[in-house]
Amino acid sequence: MITTLLLFAALPLQSAEVAHQLDVGRAPHQIAFRPDGSGALVAVMGSDVVVEIDGASFEVTQRWDVTDGPIGLALPEPQGGPLVTRFRRSELTAFGGQEPASLALGGEAPSYLVPLPGGRLLSSLERANEMVVIDPAEFTVVERYETGARPFPPAATSDGRLAFVPNFDSGTVTPIDLWGQRVYDAVEVGANPTGGVVLPGDIDYAVAIQGENRIAFINTASLEVVGSLSEGIGESPFDMVISPNGRLGFVNNAGSADVSVIDLAERKVIERIQVGEQPIGMALRPDGTELWVSCEGSHRVAVIKLPAEWAANNPVPEVSEPTAVGVMGMIHGRHRTSERWGLDEIRDAIRRFEPDVVLTEIPPNRWDLAAAQWKADGAIAESRVARFPEYVDALFPLWDEMGFEIEPCAAWNREMSDLRSARIGAFNLDPTKTEEAAAYSEARAALADDQLPGPDDDPALIHSEVYDEYTRRTFEPYDRFQNDYIGPGGWTNINRAHMDLIDAALDRHAGKRVLITFGAGHKYWFLDSLAEREDVRLMDVTPYLPNPAEDVNELVRQEVAGLHQFFQDWSAGVLPDDDASYARFSDAMGEGFEIVGPQGQRSDLAALVDGLRGAHGTAKDAPARIWTRAETSREVGEGLWIATYEEWHESRGSAPTGRLSTALLREDSSAPGGFKWLHVHETWLPDAGPESE
Repeated sequence: MITTLLLFAALPLQSAEVAHQLDVGRAPHQIAFRPDGSGALVAVMGSDVVVEIDGASFEVTQRWDVTDGPIGLALPEPQGGPLVTRFRRSELTAFGGQEPASLALGGEAPSYLVPLPGGRLLSSLERANEMVVIDPAEFTVVERYETGARPFPPAATSDGRLAFVPNFDSGTVTPIDLWGQRVYDAVEVGANPTGGVVLPGDIDYAVAIQGENRIAFINTASLEVVGSLSEGIGESPFDMVISPNGRLGFVNNAGSADVSVIDLAERKVIERIQVGEQPIGMALRPDGTELWVSCEGSHRVAVIKLPAEWAANNPVPEVSEPTAVGVMGMIHGRHRTSERWGLDEIRDAIRRFEPDVVLTEIPPNRWDLAAAQWKADGAIAESRVARFPEYVDALFPLWDEMGFEIEPCAAWNREMSDLRSARIGAFNLDPTKTEEAAAYSEARAALADDQLPGPDDDPALIHSEVYDEYTRRTFEPYDRFQNDYIGPGGWTNINRAHMDLIDAALDRHAGKRVLITFGAGHKYWFLDSLAEREDVRLMDVTPYLPNPAEDVNELVRQEVAGLHQFFQDWSAGVLPDDDASYARFSDAMGEGFEIVGPQGQRSDLAALVDGLRGAHGTAKDAPARIWTRAETSREVGEGLWIATYEEWHESRGSAPTGRLSTALLREDSSAPGGFKWLHVHETWLPDAGPESE
């Protein structure tokens, strides 16, 4: 079971209780809340009416007469009238205009209505063995899919890509790719599946198996049953809903007249609540404080008051230190053949970085299987993860060796990938995109001579601003012309989706040392986004990369970057205030070292040592970012090097300042970075000094 997306505190063992029993009419079914929680609508099938109940007084405030068995409902407008499915007439009726309007659904016995992102709705047609997609804005059925025998209410992923339909008589679940408009092979689940829900993170679909008194879990990537829960589930479970905070699942047990409460992190039942005969529908108040249950047999709606601890969100950890984050760019399959950035180099770089947590380009719904395979056999067969040698041959072995945590943070999924391929192929053939396709081709042609200034598997180049700017330029036409056309898999869209997962993981691991490993092309996008987080301290990863002995210029560049990373970490209090940590500076200074500051002030080594030692942690409350760029170097004598670089400082709330620095260094194997610093001369860059703020 995955735990990385469900890191919740243990739930207090407090009891929920039924606070109200509302007499709404005969055989109530689907319940839908107003988005603000001010009221709830109930489809009362046996009384041919839909009622609205005030959320404060619990009194009926509106009624809509609906003949022929109103069973499902939805609210396309937050304060408007409902859309209602009519079980015995196979119609959808809309209330909201001056007169009700009806839409024939083209099949018999529609069920509950399930909303999708964007406003469309799903409904199963129980006696037609179909599921339909309804567009309320156009008031029409836009798609129709074949299911198994006697389909019950469907469920969908949060992004609307996948639907799952339980087939009561077939004992199966039909997965449907809504983006690709295709039906996958049915999944055998057990006797009489009735209803379910996709769990937080879109990792698993949980479905009630009424004939076996249990819940089955289907993974959304493999579309295979990956687990089952029977202990604590009552008789004839019918459906499942999830609390707004994602911590709890509620299962209505139609045969035992109660609700089972599931702690989703542990996947175990923590309580059973008696409600009324044949509970058939459920809805949670949007703030998570109440669960409303329609009881078809006792003709009432039970309102359960939930303990405050159940409804609360898990608190964000309070930490005194910013989260240290480094981003390493991967080249995937080429790691197997590269002599510069191969698997040995990846392993060494991760060891040197010493992460507490690694955020990886692994989809969350594929992590459980890959991790289980590794733990069981020391090998990975999961199809997507197995394609990435940096994980199979580097990260997973280091997971065992070093004990860091792994978070799967890739938003890619099969349906997104297939849709992206189809849309890219369609772009040039779309007659409405003729001018844009020509402009896209022209923009790409203009970049034909744009080349990197070195091998594209050189880790030093990959982790440079030159590489990031090159990647930004080369992806710009694709992003500008095709992002919206492609949809979820477009360049900005997929990077934003990756970042949503990364941001959530960083929130869970606040204050830790985090390494992000993704394809190198994503790196600039992530760095831009991470720079906007005040609780993140971006780390320069170049000191942890391979040191090509034949390229002393690169060693000089790494020494410059590494020493300035020390300055940042020392002032922020990230490093311990001890001699061993301080030696990164003191042991790098040569005898007679002198620095001339940007305003002409001269400082010798003694003054610098005293001042810097006392500056430990002085920027702890408002960490400053210090970085270098545009580094160049040349050898001016045997073992003597002149390095020129820009040094930038940025404090929270202040504009960055930049200085042009020239340093004289001498090769020395006893120094931490292989060089002793002999002299530095600094001057303010144009429009980048303190007076320009």
